[in-house]
Formats: sequence, structure tokens, C-alpha cells
Amino acid sequence: MREPWVTPHALRHTHATAMWEGGMRELTLQKRLGHASPESTRLYTRVSDPAVVADYHRALDALGRPAEGHS
Repeated sequence: MREPWVTPHALRHTHATAMWEGGMRELTLQKRLGHASPESTRLYTRVSDPAVVADYHRALDALGRPAEGHS
């Protein structure tokens, strides 16, 4: 018996999010999932807070700016 939240659809969302957070480009992920539009792909990804913070810090580093509260 499977857990009620473990469905093929939930696993598809988990896979999409893991690939996105792992660095797969949006258009590549869109093609992999077979979506006709990027909006559909965005609905599949649930990017975690740590991934958002990491992207923020990467962007600041690329701009040569320190993160807030850091020197």
C-alpha cells in the first residue's frame, strides 16, 4: 500500500523541481516534461527557499556586491 501523497504525479513534480534546482534550463525541462508552454513547466516546479537564497547570493556575487548583513 502506498502513501496517499506518493503518486506518479507527485513524483513528476519532485523530479521537475530537483532538475530545476540542479541547474536544468527551463526550456530543457519544458521539453523533457513534454509541456507546450513555459507556464506549465513553472507550475511543476516548487523551488525551495534554500535554492532561492542560493540564487540570490550567486547573483550578488556576479554583480560584485556583498549580501545584506555581510561584508
